[in-house]
Amino acid sequence: MSKIALQSLHLLNFATFENQEIIFGDHFNCIVGETGSGKSLILTAFMGLLGNKLDKKSVRRDADSAVIQGIFKGDSKSIQRLNEDGYPCEDDNIIIKRVIQQTGTSKTYVNGLICSSTYLNNFIREYVDLVGQFENQKLLSPEYQLQLLDIYAGTEEELRKYKSELSLYKELNLKLSDLKNRQSTQKEREEFLRYQLEEFDSANLSVDEERELQAKKDFAFNLEKNRSLFGELAQIAIHSENSISSYLPHCLKVLNSLKGVDPKLHQSFSDFKIHFEEFSDLLLENSQLLEVDSNIDEIMNRIDTYQKIKRKHGPDIEEVILKLENYRTELNELDNISPLILKIEKELKNSFKKCSDLAQMLHDKRELSAKKLAKLITQLIQSLNMEGATLDIRLERSETFLDTGITKVEFWTETNKGEGFYPIKQIASGGELSRILLCLRQVVANKDSISIFFFDEIDTGIGGETALKIGKLLSEISRSSQVISITHLPQIAHNADHIVLVSKDTMKINGDTRTLSTAKFYEGPARKQVIESMIAIGQDL
Repeated sequence: MSKIALQSLHLLNFATFENQEIIFGDHFNCIVGETGSGKSLILTAFMGLLGNKLDKKSVRRDADSAVIQGIFKGDSKSIQRLNEDGYPCEDDNIIIKRVIQQTGTSKTYVNGLICSSTYLNNFIREYVDLVGQFENQKLLSPEYQLQLLDIYAGTEEELRKYKSELSLYKELNLKLSDLKNRQSTQKEREEFLRYQLEEFDSANLSVDEERELQAKKDFAFNLEKNRSLFGELAQIAIHSENSISSYLPHCLKVLNSLKGVDPKLHQSFSDFKIHFEEFSDLLLENSQLLEVDSNIDEIMNRIDTYQKIKRKHGPDIEEVILKLENYRTELNELDNISPLILKIEKELKNSFKKCSDLAQMLHDKRELSAKKLAKLITQLIQSLNMEGATLDIRLERSETFLDTGITKVEFWTETNKGEGFYPIKQIASGGELSRILLCLRQVVANKDSISIFFFDEIDTGIGGETALKIGKLLSEISRSSQVISITHLPQIAHNADHIVLVSKDTMKINGDTRTLSTAKFYEGPARKQVIESMIAIGQDL
């Protein structure tokens, strides 16, 4: 499972924070401070790093822009994912930054590279869960509740097999639908294909013939000009009194009369005479071809056949031939479509049964685990001073295959005995909802991809012993995941490994009174002083 953890949050000109770096530990962090000191601003800034929209009012007065930057420590899987997506990391650090302009526009950066808010939201929300009175939780959706049930039930292998078979089932369905659509228009399509193939076959076209026809056309169009030029050439070479051939005997006589000259001269003339005689024979032969009348009408009619076929089927004869071969293949498939439909229908029937069996196995395992999980969560929430509360995980069967099987799930709860069960998302009390969600988180924390839990005011409406129990439960969750909680209660802060104390002061800047929030990080023995400065907790600790 992939994990990340928030190392620091840097706020520059963000609301009442001027230039503040807030450090976080890997385990249980509590954000404390007086009401209005700026604790909720830290949550707002953090939500901005998740891709949430930020208001231009968050830009500090007189500043051009506000900057929120979070440095997260990633593991090998999260780092690899960002590297593959084009946002390479340095070492194991993931740096996410939002810049908000005075105009309200903003830009998002991941590892120094600009990215969309949608990408950021999709990436970071896999690792972060916000639990708060005013925050819509993915934990409240039936889809995520089913995911939590599957995590608890350990259905990973069964779900993988079901999804694989469902993919095959859908593929077969599409293929069968396509075949039946083709079958419904089979007769018309077959007639069309046969007509096209017959037209092409009767034309008896080929790439070589088209080239030969073009060459013949070019030759025919230049016939008269070629005759004139050949005649002129024949006069010069062989036919007139002053032709080259008439001078050759005299040249040979003179050459033989020469004494003491290089023998190569005689050989050269002999070679010339032989080549000239060959040239004369070829000239006469080609001159005779010119006397044959070319049937230009026949050639042009044949070329016109090629042009008509190409206008209909493709820009060149090679593509036409390829297209017609595809027609032959399709026609062959149509001839065999009925047996193919029977084959696919048989495969589809087998796949349907496999999907049904796998989905039923999943449903049965979920039903068994739902009872155990509901009982376990009920015990946990009752231990948090909700004695009359009961969780009921209700499952329904879908009539169709869903991407996750045939199971529909919804978490219901009764917060006061005898008052009836309601879907968990309809619970009015923020404190009760937070405690139920906290218990669910505790059960699956070490199995889920969520690795940062941000609890906003989880202590609303509680105190004393309940607060101590919640603090201990948060501490347990932080052993496997990072926990950040905004709290007013020292009972909860007492269990924290790290304290972030937020305070607010006013000061004069160039004669103008300004508000400035600051945040200081405490760990180890130093955190005890902060806890003691909170409301007295007596023997509760």
